[in-house]
Amino acid sequence: MNFPSRILLFLLAGAAAGLLVVFLTDVTGILRITDQWPPTKTDLNNTTAAAVWFGGFLGALFGVASNLASGTRDWVRAIGFGLGIGIAAGFVGITFGMAVFAPLYVEKARNPLAFLGNVVARGLGWCFIGALAGTAEGWRKQSVRVGRNGLIGGAIGGLLGGAVFEIAPYLMPGVRAGAVSRTLGFVITGAMIGLFIALVQEWLKEAWVKIQVGRNEFSKEILLEKAESKIGRNELCDIPLFGNPQIGRSHALLVALPSGGYAVRDTGESPIGVLVNGAKIAGEQKLRSGDQIQIVDRVLVFFEKQVRQRTVLENRDVKQAPAVPVAQPGVSPYALNPSPGPFPATGKGSKLVVVAGPHAGQSFALQAGLVFGRDPGNSAALPADTKASRRHAQLVAEGSGVALEDMGSTNGTFVNGQRITRVALAPGDQIVIGSSTLRVE
Repeated sequence: MNFPSRILLFLLAGAAAGLLVVFLTDVTGILRITDQWPPTKTDLNNTTAAAVWFGGFLGALFGVASNLASGTRDWVRAIGFGLGIGIAAGFVGITFGMAVFAPLYVEKARNPLAFLGNVVARGLGWCFIGALAGTAEGWRKQSVRVGRNGLIGGAIGGLLGGAVFEIAPYLMPGVRAGAVSRTLGFVITGAMIGLFIALVQEWLKEAWVKIQVGRNEFSKEILLEKAESKIGRNELCDIPLFGNPQIGRSHALLVALPSGGYAVRDTGESPIGVLVNGAKIAGEQKLRSGDQIQIVDRVLVFFEKQVRQRTVLENRDVKQAPAVPVAQPGVSPYALNPSPGPFPATGKGSKLVVVAGPHAGQSFALQAGLVFGRDPGNSAALPADTKASRRHAQLVAEGSGVALEDMGSTNGTFVNGQRITRVALAPGDQIVIGSSTLRVE
């Protein structure tokens, strides 16, 4: 699932949690809360119960959203863990929240400063619930990173949603303040918590994989959130690949290395093994952004947020152009160390191979002046790629090497998962133009 879809999914999950609480408080009256002040003991108990259930619904529905985003099918764990952690979060959150809220809140704000104080008090109160409920997925996945992201996103969403909770009645005069405030407050607070959990996940993500389907598209994007992410056809895998019995139940692992970066590890469950950029690996291999991991008939493309910085040497510093690494028999050239410099501008012996898209299998000599695009008159024409612009990108000489330059395309040009304006090319780079993926060889 791509980023916008994930955002929408978590936002709707949070809003749905709010609606479920409103169903209990103001639709059915199971947890009826009156609008009188000071509140009765029953009101206080029902308010606490509503907050507890709000946390539980948030945890459970965020678990559902996470499963839908990744394709994992461990529904019992997702809902059960989320509900349990969420209920605990709701109870602890409302306890701390009320401790902050009660001393700061004024029943009738008679001046702007008092009103602002009430908004802050309400926001801080809900901040605790959002922050703790946001950690539910981290507990389930046993991931500090997921818990941290949920804590930050939940706190921000709770703070903003709580502020809206207080402001809402003043924007809609004439309607019963308590019902309006609770309805908008719970729904918007839930939506904001979900929104910011998803946003923080995106902002702080370090690595992810995209599952490629067919020839020219990706089915979903899965964030790598754990030290070890399992790939296989087991329903509990972090990256599930269903539908092919030749795929092992736990076929491979994506491992975060202590020194930084990620590696793919073959678990040995299947004799077919794991291929990286078309070459079968032995045991474990470190990954670079843009590498293609093949598990039987499925292809995953690995991306890292940090893209290595390249330096183009000046002509006077280069006596001889660096050669493309040559692999030993049976070893992929992409498993070797990267070339210390860029390709020579002439690109002798080097080429760009289309590895995915409507022109898969086609190749182009790597040389300055090459123009990619849908126009049949281009020197590197991709006429069947409807997502490519007519003149999409070009290769230009840069110092001693060759750089790829976007020509103002509609959908952008990407190198190793990052949108570029102009960047020097190096061996193994993965280029996406429209729906075509090209690899530098």
